This record gives sequence, C-alpha cells and structure tokens, in this order.
Amino acid sequence: MEKKVTHRDISRFGIKILKKYFNVDIINFSNLINKSYSKCSNLEKSINNIESFLNLLKTKNYIFAIDYLRTSEISKTYKIKKIIKDHKIKLVQIHNGLLPIEPYTIKNNLKKILNIKIFFLFIKKKIHNLFINNKLTYDISLISGLKAPIIYPETKLVKKKIYTHSFDYEKTLQGDKKIKNKKYGVFIDENLILHPDYKIFQIDISKYLNDYYKNLVKSLKKFKKEYNIDIIICAHPTLNLSITKKYLSEFQCLYGKTKELVKNSNIVFIHQSTAISFPVIYNKPLVFLNYDKIKNTFLYANINRMSSLFNKKVYLIDREVSPSKKKDFRVDKSYYSKYLNNYIVHPKSNKSNSMWIELAKNFR
Repeated sequence: MEKKVTHRDISRFGIKILKKYFNVDIINFSNLINKSYSKCSNLEKSINNIESFLNLLKTKNYIFAIDYLRTSEISKTYKIKKIIKDHKIKLVQIHNGLLPIEPYTIKNNLKKILNIKIFFLFIKKKIHNLFINNKLTYDISLISGLKAPIIYPETKLVKKKIYTHSFDYEKTLQGDKKIKNKKYGVFIDENLILHPDYKIFQIDISKYLNDYYKNLVKSLKKFKKEYNIDIIICAHPTLNLSITKKYLSEFQCLYGKTKELVKNSNIVFIHQSTAISFPVIYNKPLVFLNYDKIKNTFLYANINRMSSLFNKKVYLIDREVSPSKKKDFRVDKSYYSKYLNNYIVHPKSNKSNSMWIELAKNFR
C-alpha cells in the first residue's frame, strides 16, 4: 500500500477472505515513497526505509504480494517490487477498477509537443517506464475486463492470468437489504473538486468549490422537479462531512451505501466515477453531469468519453439544464453489456465466485 489503510480498504481488498487461507500482512510504503513520516494505523506495518523492509522479509515467509503501489511513479516503487521478486515472492497485479482511457490521437500528442516542458516530461516518462516495464513482470494478474491489456499494456507479459471482475461487482455477490421503498434517484458523488488523488496529477481545482456545489444543487433540484423523484447523494468516502452539511443540506447524503441505493433506484446521476459499475450491473438509467470550469483537466474529457460509451447526452451543470425524461430514462442494454464485458466482468470469469477465492486457488 502507499497510503494509510482504512476499514474500507480491508473490505475492498478481500483481506478477511484471504485470511481464511493465509497469514496476511498489510505493508504501508508511503513514508518510504514520499520520504516523509506519518503515523500508520494498527491495521498495517509501516516501512520507512529499504533496510527495514529487508529485515521484515528475513522474518517472514511470504509466498505472494498483491501490488497496490499503483498511483505513485514507477521510479519510486520499482526498487520495492524488484526486492519482492528477488526474494522469490510472487508478484500479483490487480486491475479491478477499470475506466475508459483517453484514446491515442495525433491531436492529443500534438498538445504535448507544442508545450515544450510537457513534451520533455512526457518523453522522459515514456522512456523510463518502457525500460522498467521490460525488466519487471508480474507473476499473476487479476483481469476484470477485455480492455485491461489496452489500459495496462504490461498485463500482456503476465505469466498467469486470472479472469475475474471488479471490486464493485465483488460487492454484488454479498447480500443486501432494501433501503428505500419509494421512487428515487441517486447522485454518485466522487468528491470532484477536492479528491485527494489530484495531488498525484498536480491538479488543483479547489477554487471552484463554491461555484461547483451551487450549480450541482441547482441542477439536481431541476431534475428532481422534472422527474418528480427524490434524489439521494451517495457520498464519496473522502468527502468531508462538513462539505455535505454546508453545500448539500437540501439532500439526504449517505456514506457506504452506494450499491444498495443504486440497486433500488430509478435513475442514476454521475460524473465519471468507477462506481458506474453499479448502475451498469443493475441496468439503471444514467444521466451524465459535467462542469464547464474543469474543461482544461482530464476529468472533463473523461466524463464526455464515458457518456459516449452509453450513447448518452451530457448535461453541463453550470448552464441551464433542460431534462429530457424519455432519453434520460432509456437503457440501451447493448451498450451496457459491452461496457460490462470491457471494464467490469471479464467474459471468461467465474461470475458467481469471489475474486479472492479464485486467487487463493493458485497457492493451494
């Protein structure tokens, strides 16, 4: 791991299931990667330097390591992964939150070339990643969609491929209860303005906080009136409670209930969250919301690209919204099925079995 472990991580990463078959340690490398010191939780072991990691490996007999060092630069994590491989520990790759990536186009790369600074950083990163990826291969990869090898080319070199499904689909294998009996829609929040991962991409759009929520609330209220339904906010885990109280007090906001709320909803409003898996799995109508002020970020393009995969209109929340009930409530199952196979559930997977049990089978 490269961040502080939460109870949500314990659930998402199948720790409880894996502990039925193995002794499991969660190792946090954030202090080593970021060259800083922060206190870790009692759920994990913190590694501050390479020496402490080597000492840990001397006392353990690990047979495999699941790699969640996915957001940091490869140059900062390569040595860690190489040490793991050198100790004959199987390295496992997880790609279970797949999203459509920006297609390769001459236009997109011209933008990089026209900006000299970005161009040289782009070339440097490409060369460095190519060098490292050719030297480091995974032993096992859990693949949740047909598009995984395109999004993550290193998947093609993996020795053993396990065809499986996304984290969100894994949740649908568990039982749940109905939360609401009345007609309602949900907005899947993704903490669009203040998401902590933006630091990795050097994006800061915090200046739009007030404007974004003002326009989001205005638009949701318009949909609520036009469709004659309640709208519930499925709050992102990183969304501060103070934000919901300040900006979203006119709506019911719930944390940790996205799967259940989407399953029993009538329509889903979304930007570009990986939680789009739930409305796709449950065949719920989708309404895509974009925000004009983030036009110069990858987020804006992602939302438009996502909507195109479902042949859906995109509403700009900072412009006048004119809902089209007939089109918005339409579900074209051919688009949903294609997205499901490409990004959520690989067609070759065992759809009724836990991905973590499928992984454990390889070491029993």
